[in-house]
Amino acid sequence: MTKPRSFRFASSGGPPAVLPYGVARVDAAGEAVLVRLDTKHKDPHAVAESLPDAASLSPGTVIVVLAESAPSGGFFGALGAFGGRKHDRAVRAGALLARGYVDLGAEVDAASQLDVVFGRAPG
Repeated sequence: MTKPRSFRFASSGGPPAVLPYGVARVDAAGEAVLVRLDTKHKDPHAVAESLPDAASLSPGTVIVVLAESAPSGGFFGALGAFGGRKHDRAVRAGALLARGYVDLGAEVDAASQLDVVFGRAPG
């Protein structure tokens, strides 16, 4: 996978403080899509439904799905307690496949130490 220079964020909540691949910014015109799953996405079907369909993206667009979801809201979430839920690589990769992505892969990014699963919109 070609490492992206910028991300557009396609999730509820906000992006993580540290971005994969040493990317410094998130903006609406980012060349790749970054997804941080919600804690409510507990089964593979819900994870797949939370991702943009590959056909909705320009051909070749990279999508990166993070393992850790956004921390829960409320009092404990504000304190950083009970941090985000971690989503299994197989579930994230299966969700990308179900939504039409190709050239799937997974790794722990050396720059950020984030567990990522990635794919590319076909074309």
